[in-house]
Amino acid sequence: MNICAVFGLTEFLAVVMSATVVGMPAQASDQLDWSIRTHWNSAVTKGSKTELTAWIRGQNQLDDNLKLTGEGYLTLPNSEENNEHSIELRRAYLTVQTESFHLRLGRQIETWGRADGLNPTDVLSAKDFRKIGLNDDTARLGIIMARADIAVNDVSTIKTYWIPEFRRDRYPNEFGGIEQPASNSKLRQGAIKFERIGRGIDWSVTWYQGLDHSYDLVMSSDAPVGRFNHIKLLGADVSANLGSWGMRGEIASVDTVFDKIKNPLVRRPELWFVLGADTNLTETLYFNLQYSNRRSEARPDDCPKCVKYQNLLEANEALRFQQGTKQEGVSLAFRFNDLGSGLFAEINHMRFFSPNQGITRAQIRYKANDLVSYSFQLTRYFGLANTFFGSVSSLSGPSIQVIVGF
Repeated sequence: MNICAVFGLTEFLAVVMSATVVGMPAQASDQLDWSIRTHWNSAVTKGSKTELTAWIRGQNQLDDNLKLTGEGYLTLPNSEENNEHSIELRRAYLTVQTESFHLRLGRQIETWGRADGLNPTDVLSAKDFRKIGLNDDTARLGIIMARADIAVNDVSTIKTYWIPEFRRDRYPNEFGGIEQPASNSKLRQGAIKFERIGRGIDWSVTWYQGLDHSYDLVMSSDAPVGRFNHIKLLGADVSANLGSWGMRGEIASVDTVFDKIKNPLVRRPELWFVLGADTNLTETLYFNLQYSNRRSEARPDDCPKCVKYQNLLEANEALRFQQGTKQEGVSLAFRFNDLGSGLFAEINHMRFFSPNQGITRAQIRYKANDLVSYSFQLTRYFGLANTFFGSVSSLSGPSIQVIVGF
């Protein structure tokens, strides 16, 4: 580790620890955890790459009704491509809790949906798809928001969201000319969720209005740009147990700025639903099966802009999984929860049809002790070159991660 890396790590730890500890009363409920993670991967044509990150997270119970929560990581310089350290603050929020009211203020990660990995309603938090791999949860990016929960009764809650910050999704092979929104004051982003948990069936209904975290490629002054447009989403999800099987479903209707004449290149309105079932086949073997069906509005047959800017149209359709008006897919997962001596294994396969594309992933995890764990993974992306997964097939290959800490 070079001097710059050591300085960056020291700076990061000092800033976070001082913000978490100094000036706060010491209580038994306070927590401060850390971890050092190194992630090496070797892609088919991109060569090998190593990423070293230092993570820290903490909680401080200020009193019976107030709590501070924080989490972030520092990426250390490790190559000519990455010669500067960067800090990602994923969570930093204040929680106010009473018997019937719950308020969170600050940067948060909010996950919607009850399906497993295929979530039509999951639109609040942005994602860094360059980091999806050994732990997909670390790819989520925190966003500043205010969330207020009001208990309707002992099983039902209304959650409201005001979202004054915008952060975009990141991709491995993304377009260079991205336009950021003019100002956060004009975002007009908000959401509401009614959720019921208990009495045999868990379900929720969701509504979101705000910017899409993924961009649309459009023409501006004779040059292509990536632009973030507003969407409206109405969604629902449900889960219940049927004997030894867990059943789940999720659906979302998305309205966009698509117009057959004025704006035909962008993401089209769509209806997407996912149905799934999972069970423990044995004491150690977990099985999950899901079916995905995505239907989008058709583009007009007579579309001069679609012909003129066909390359932008194809790029948008690949990013949005909208090549055609209907796309079906399936996902399978086998997880060996405990093979003995701290060894775990998992196999995932996701395939979409029309056009054919997907991902296959096999992973082995070994927990040496309470502090150290190792993971080895093989990933294969496949599909035609003009599909989303096909366009990143060069990133297929093995990867290894070592974690010291949480």
